[in-house]
Amino acid sequence: KTDVQTDFRDNYLKNYRNAPEQILNLYGKEAFADVFEDSYKQHLESTSEPQLVVSAMTGLIQQERPLDNHYWIGGDAKTFWRAMNVLPAHVSSLLKSTLSIKPLGPKLPPPETVAHVTIRVKDISASLAFYSILGFESVGELIDGQQFLQYNPSPNCKKWQSLVLLKEDKDMPDRQAATDAGMTRLCIFTDGIHKLSEELETKHGIKPVAPMAFGGGVYDVVYKDPDGFTLYFVEMTGVLRAFINLQLWMVGTRKPFLFHWTVNVTDHVKANGIFEQLSFQTISNQNKDQVINELLPAFSLDPETTIIDWIRLCYLPKGGLVATIMNWNTPRSAINETSAMNSMTISVSDVGAALARAKDIGMYLEEGEKPAYKSMPIYGNVLVARAFLEKGSCPIEFCCFSNQQPLGSLQ
Repeated sequence: KTDVQTDFRDNYLKNYRNAPEQILNLYGKEAFADVFEDSYKQHLESTSEPQLVVSAMTGLIQQERPLDNHYWIGGDAKTFWRAMNVLPAHVSSLLKSTLSIKPLGPKLPPPETVAHVTIRVKDISASLAFYSILGFESVGELIDGQQFLQYNPSPNCKKWQSLVLLKEDKDMPDRQAATDAGMTRLCIFTDGIHKLSEELETKHGIKPVAPMAFGGGVYDVVYKDPDGFTLYFVEMTGVLRAFINLQLWMVGTRKPFLFHWTVNVTDHVKANGIFEQLSFQTISNQNKDQVINELLPAFSLDPETTIIDWIRLCYLPKGGLVATIMNWNTPRSAINETSAMNSMTISVSDVGAALARAKDIGMYLEEGEKPAYKSMPIYGNVLVARAFLEKGSCPIEFCCFSNQQPLGSLQ
């Protein structure tokens, strides 16, 4: 016998025998204690090895998704249980048996939303320090070089707000131009862009890649993370600002917020069609004559020589980042070894069906691709499959966050 087992038995019986008379009557007085003792003795042999007890307790402690508890604790709980003690025993026992307070777990991305986007980094510590200065906050634990981030979440937002997953890859190739094919930029919508830019430089020594630009009622200022990934802030003015503010108020989104995720492609006609088949709805289209070239200098691009054939902003109605599909002509988008480093994850209810549909609508699947469980911070082991917008570029993951495999069984 172990001390844990002995203490449990002794304390259990002691507490039972000290219970109010009505409780003892309800459970049959000493007859219940005798049944407990007999059961304890019968199972003692199979549970007497100390290592078995230690292993079982260690497993419970290390669970990322612990067993549901049936009662809560804290100040408000004490008030509740005091009130329960006033009730007749048979009434309080009935209430307790039907009451189940589940622990707060991670909020799961609803199906048909952009759950998160993934940015690869070489040094997770250096990257976390940089993103923290920009206003990002860690969500959950850093696990296997992966860390989820959130950006100024709106507690009353009616739609899902995408997270950002930083994923360490010490051997990742150096990033190429932000105009190359791939998912190369993250945009943050803000107010007070001039003050923000000034504070980043004076307080933290973080300088933009070029002076702030203005065009079409929009300010933009651009930064690079430690590995050269592009993040930029935009602020709108005038009537455009008023219209956006109204839209944000209607869905309960506060500023600043994660706005859109750039998807550079070599064939925008095909890409537009795929996103439409994935249920993305179009916000706006711009051809090369409608692009606001005055904003390009903030990216160190010449507005006189740069040509963008097409820009489309589109979104999933249930929430998440806007996708900005871009087809660069000069400089021309090219697929290279960095084009598949970053990705977008869409929440779905059926990964197998989503993967089959991806193939049907013209997305590229690597040989042998099929749904498989993948370990993610916060969520545990979830079912995922991947397809590419173009071969070797712009991977999109389809993930069912409610289809979870027990931790420890991932192969």
